Amino acid sequence: MQGEKTFFKKVILRYNLKVKLHFCKKHTTGEMIMDRKSKREQSFESVRFRDNGHVKAFINTEPDNFAAHWHIPLEVLMPLENKYTVECGNIRRTVEEREIALITPGAVHALEAPPKGKRMFIQADVSCFSQMRELDVLFSVLAPVTVIGREAPEAVQKEAAEIVEQIRRDYYGKEAYSEISIYAGLFNLLSLFGRISAAFRKEKEMDGNNLNRERFTSICEYIREHCTEQITLEQTAKMAGFSKYYFARLFRDFTGVTFYKYLNQQRIMRAQRFLADPERTVAETAMLCGYESFSSFNRMFKQIKGCTPGQFRKIHNSPF
Repeated sequence: MQGEKTFFKKVILRYNLKVKLHFCKKHTTGEMIMDRKSKREQSFESVRFRDNGHVKAFINTEPDNFAAHWHIPLEVLMPLENKYTVECGNIRRTVEEREIALITPGAVHALEAPPKGKRMFIQADVSCFSQMRELDVLFSVLAPVTVIGREAPEAVQKEAAEIVEQIRRDYYGKEAYSEISIYAGLFNLLSLFGRISAAFRKEKEMDGNNLNRERFTSICEYIREHCTEQITLEQTAKMAGFSKYYFARLFRDFTGVTFYKYLNQQRIMRAQRFLADPERTVAETAMLCGYESFSSFNRMFKQIKGCTPGQFRKIHNSPF
């Protein structure tokens, strides 16, 4: 419970989708069953871990589709029999048997199942690792849903599948300190996703030059640290040694979003931490996060999070 509340402070919701504040129903077995709703509504799923832990794993064989929803923990899924489809914003990806899909924390996504099949789900709270620089960078550059599939090197796909299988064995086994072993596996899996993403960006050419990963990683870190200040595209481009327009194109290629969208995402993540403090007003939070007016802060918060700051605070303080 505390892990979920904590991660609300820094959950990464970078996608411009509207969220309806609604809690999903659960089976007593731990499998999630979504209320039948229009795909235009996105429900919040409160993930309940066993034994006050921070990881959940289960096998799903139901043919039910899960309407658009989001949750705080990251999610990994691997079809064991037949394929499975994930839809996230404008991304629609069919995941084949033994392929592994990673859904980043807070990403609004829908799931479609075939009439028959079996797939494994893993959900894990990574809030206690939110200060890890590389993990923060990884979630900022990954797509909301990323798949290690047939296009990946065969050895990488095999290694990823073996990690997921080992996590399942650890979860259902009786060994002591199994959660530590599970997190070790999850970090190995995240490392694979990160390396594949880095290799893809390295191979992608822009105007005949490879993207300077280290430079833009540092730029992203600078923006995260100084997001409450009045930094501009022109100022940051000059600091990086690029023209404004060339920098804007490179930055979008690296992060997948524009400079100002990334800046506002970082401000809103900072705002989440402030809103967790009931003694701090929303207006004060707006000023502390670099917004010169309450209306602009409220509008941007709702655009990024899909709810107002006040609504977010109610969810954060929910007993669920």
